[in-house]
Amino acid sequence: STDIGSIKRDGYGNTLSSERRQQMSRLRQLNKRYKTKNSKERNLQRALNEITRMGSALGLNEHVQETASQLYRECLRKDMLLGRSIEGMATASLYAASRICNSPRTLDEFRPVSLVGTQATGKDGGCKIERAYRYISKELDVGITPPDPRQYVNRLVTALSFENEQRVHNTAVDVIDTAEDANIHSGRAPMSIAAIAVYIAGGMHDEHTPQSAIADDSDLSTTTIQ
Repeated sequence: STDIGSIKRDGYGNTLSSERRQQMSRLRQLNKRYKTKNSKERNLQRALNEITRMGSALGLNEHVQETASQLYRECLRKDMLLGRSIEGMATASLYAASRICNSPRTLDEFRPVSLVGTQATGKDGGCKIERAYRYISKELDVGITPPDPRQYVNRLVTALSFENEQRVHNTAVDVIDTAEDANIHSGRAPMSIAAIAVYIAGGMHDEHTPQSAIADDSDLSTTTIQ
């Protein structure tokens, strides 16, 4: 790209007229706006490509992906990306959208498919995503409620291939209801609650599933299930 500097003389060293200097000033402003617009468009296209790629990898439908795209566009419009990576904000937008659209995925599920995960080790990738998510939630005031453990039950039951999926599903939901009524869980770690409920429900219907299998499908450790 070409930068138009502050020019007061022409190529022959002659002082530019007032009219000519005003014209050059307008050209500088137009050039700056063009470069800014191009930069934002490239930023947006890169983010949208990331959202589509991650959404497909996580099995999130077009509605969730479009919601994430709208969130990212709003972040871009409000100049919220200063000092933040495109990948991190795109991932956080999709994470927020999955919760808004009642199709939540855990941070552990996002980490392997997000480029943020390739730029950080251990839990740091997930922390970066969560920090970006909290920033979006606060600045855009989207009012996202904590995920409901019941939203994870169907996905787990399907992945574990129970013979009677509906009965196990219904019983797992009942287990979660009972836990809530008894104030056994406070709404934190919803995937853990869902996984434990599915494990208990399977056993109640004589469909015993190894803790390791449930741990694998829920991205938890067997210690958590125990």
